[in-house]
Amino acid sequence: MTASREVVIDSSGSRSVDVSSLPHTYTYNADGTLATDSVTDGILTWVKTYGYTSGKLTSETAWVKQ
Repeated sequence: MTASREVVIDSSGSRSVDVSSLPHTYTYNADGTLATDSVTDGILTWVKTYGYTSGKLTSETAWVKQ
């Protein structure tokens, strides 16, 4: 099985980053659910945020440049 690539493009459209090839850093909510996933490509940091209702995943943002 091959992992799928996940590529993001900065707002200027001039730079793309394959976030699936970078190390990820995770933060968790007090209940142990995933809160954020972040990657840094050496220049930019990208963050994806997760939201929950009654312990169930209900939202996931696109990758956002920080």
